[in-house]
Amino acid sequence: MPTIHRGALPNIVQTRRTVPIVFVALSLVVATVRAQEKTSISLIEELRREGVAGTRVACRGIVTAVERHHLFVQDETDAIEIQWWNADKTVHVGEVIIVRGELTGYGNGLQVRGEEVTKDGAAPLPEPEATTAESLVGGPAVCRRVILTGVVHDVVRVEDEVRLLIRSGAIPLIVTWHLPGTDLARPDELLDAIVEVTGVAHADGAVDSLFSGIRILLASPSDLHILRPGDANVFSRPKRTLRELRNDPSAQPERFRCHGTVTYASPVGWFYFQDATGTARAGKNPFLDAPEGNRRPLQSNPNLTAGDVVEVVGYAVQDVPEKTMPWMVQCEWRILRHEEPPPCEPVPSSSILAGDFDGRSVSVTGEVVDITVEKDRNGYFNHLLTINDDGVSFWALVQREAAETLPVKTGDFVRLDGVAMAFHDEAGDTERFRINLNDFDDMRPAISPLQSRHLVRWLLGGLAAILLAVGWIVVLRFQVRQQTARLLESQQELERFKTISETSTDFIGIATVENAPAPLYVNPAGRNLLGIPPELAPAEARFEDFFTREALERFANEGIPHALEHGHWRSEITMLHRDGHEIPVSFVGLIIKAPDGTPLYMSTIARDITETRDLENKLRESLEQERQLNQLKSSFVNTISHEFRTPLGIVLFASSMLRRFEARFNAEERAAQLDAIDQAVNRMNDLVEQSLTLGRAEAAEPRPAPVDTDTFCRHIVEEVLAATSHRCPIRLDIEDGLPGARSDDAMLRAILSNLLGNAVKYSPVGRPVTLTVRRRETEAIFTIRDRGPGITDEDLPKIFATFHRGAGTEGIPGTGLGLAIVQRCVDALDGRVAASNADGGGAEFTVELPRFFSS
Repeated sequence: MPTIHRGALPNIVQTRRTVPIVFVALSLVVATVRAQEKTSISLIEELRREGVAGTRVACRGIVTAVERHHLFVQDETDAIEIQWWNADKTVHVGEVIIVRGELTGYGNGLQVRGEEVTKDGAAPLPEPEATTAESLVGGPAVCRRVILTGVVHDVVRVEDEVRLLIRSGAIPLIVTWHLPGTDLARPDELLDAIVEVTGVAHADGAVDSLFSGIRILLASPSDLHILRPGDANVFSRPKRTLRELRNDPSAQPERFRCHGTVTYASPVGWFYFQDATGTARAGKNPFLDAPEGNRRPLQSNPNLTAGDVVEVVGYAVQDVPEKTMPWMVQCEWRILRHEEPPPCEPVPSSSILAGDFDGRSVSVTGEVVDITVEKDRNGYFNHLLTINDDGVSFWALVQREAAETLPVKTGDFVRLDGVAMAFHDEAGDTERFRINLNDFDDMRPAISPLQSRHLVRWLLGGLAAILLAVGWIVVLRFQVRQQTARLLESQQELERFKTISETSTDFIGIATVENAPAPLYVNPAGRNLLGIPPELAPAEARFEDFFTREALERFANEGIPHALEHGHWRSEITMLHRDGHEIPVSFVGLIIKAPDGTPLYMSTIARDITETRDLENKLRESLEQERQLNQLKSSFVNTISHEFRTPLGIVLFASSMLRRFEARFNAEERAAQLDAIDQAVNRMNDLVEQSLTLGRAEAAEPRPAPVDTDTFCRHIVEEVLAATSHRCPIRLDIEDGLPGARSDDAMLRAILSNLLGNAVKYSPVGRPVTLTVRRRETEAIFTIRDRGPGITDEDLPKIFATFHRGAGTEGIPGTGLGLAIVQRCVDALDGRVAASNADGGGAEFTVELPRFFSS
């Protein structure tokens, strides 16, 4: 308020008798000032284009929808959401109102926090815009009246509100209307109907991860028009085979009816089944949540076991149409009868990776590498085995209500009978797979390939020994005469070999080539290399003590067969010192044969190449660092050039147009050119600001202040949703009852905004992003998970490096500074940040901040 000077009231006498007159004058001045401060009414389009959060505004428009504490107002230019908490003043659809209040949010998430509403008559509702669900996800039509079509997949009633789950194209959304004080009937007859709805498009923030976050608010049930009737009996849907679902996916999200036999049933509620034409996966999700008594009474989801013959109704989706197995969602089913489950087909694990085995009953073998038992979010215990089969790694899963002891252990070779679950890449090819087992009886011991080879080799060796003994008896006299003549010559050759071997600096050894090779001789250099004491005779040592397990397998599978065929085998392998450390060597194995070609011994020569390997590794690391540095420089130059080239071009073009045609332009055209320049400059300013943010994060000291964790995180979610035009929904999961917290507001905002922004940017449109907040004593744990392509193993160690952009980010805008800013801010707060690939796909970032909550 302006200061009132003595001279401003010349007619007032400074006496006690004139004091009331002074107060009256002051009141008039204050009323005048406040009247001048009344905000002028703006068009909603102007508010969205020029409005800034915190600004006091006023707008006028027609009420298009009312929902509890929210109003939706639309004028001739645009529409906006109004927060209205005054329960004493009701507002109805069709009324014209003037709203005064404060702007909050930004972008498509801009809202008015209403403080005063004045009714100004009534008017017809604006004509709706014809649109699609895909256009609504992050599109400009949010808060406006729209009209679109879709298929109804679920119906629930909650008090005076009816909710429909419809799928329009590939996008699921919720249609709702409510009549306060009315006992609405649940319209089950709309199930699987094709409908046309007219209402206000509203983008929710944190919603169920199975839905898009878009709701259509109808003013009344009359805004819903039935284009094709539905039927409350879901088992009246058209019937199709699984091959037809796979080869001819429906353009509309129609639900179809299929028959088949269950091959695997998860207690969580999803299962695999097959008919004579193919396989499919089915599950009951997603349906709408509703209290008991408000759901459809005929909804059918009985528990299943392998061998049940079922009738399934659902909507089929595919990762890659016509190439991957259909996945039926929003399913209902009923059991027709029970039969023996289909038999499991024995296949190598490599064939599952190369072929189309998704959903098929298979029998595979492999070695148990790891066993973990963990409780999942549904309360079931996942007994997960990691299996290796000749270099192919896969998993096997048994789900139970309680943790149980498995009939196998790490190191066992097992046979698994179950259903293959394939994980595909973008092209639809199998990247990895899991075998889902119905019971622990589906895993049993088996003979490993190495044991089989040893058994065959032992039998062949025994047969060869018998044949050799028979032949030896026949030619014994002849050999005695020959050996006597050669004995002296052999003795002389042995002395020469001993002299050479004893003075050599390389490992020289001789061993038998039978099924269990045994060392016969090791020279002094070899003993020194492997730490064999002089008093230990070679025959007292074991051949497997000299080599690593991998080297022994290469001997058996590659070395001995190659040497027997070609007379020698050359390679680089790893030997073992008696103290256990590994020694890389250049190895040559020579087969010593009898004159008749029978293998007698293997002579080995090995040279320590530890120093050579170290030099090679250092050289390789140097070359890799140089390559990464060059790539970093090139990436930075390309990024800066790309980010600045477009806005600079806009500025140059707009300024050129103003210089050349200023006289011809009217005020509106000149304003358009200036707006283009402003937007381009703002874009360049964002890039500079991000670079400055990185610098401040590295140099600044944290300034802790009180933080309301729940409110702060919700504001961040709203800001990111608005900034990304609601490209993906964000699910916010905050632990109940969190105590007070302290942290640097700016640094915490930079951490969560960058991680959530990246998660949305790298996720497919409409796929959910999750922000989870948990407490561990005084430590806060923030987890951000997306549904994107994940992070390659090569990128994980350097994901937080400045200007680093991972593989597969081509075509996605960015400077490589966001995660570097996150790392600097987390370090400044003495915290930790880690990146990993989440189960089921996507990336997961975990931020741990100590001393965040009060004790």
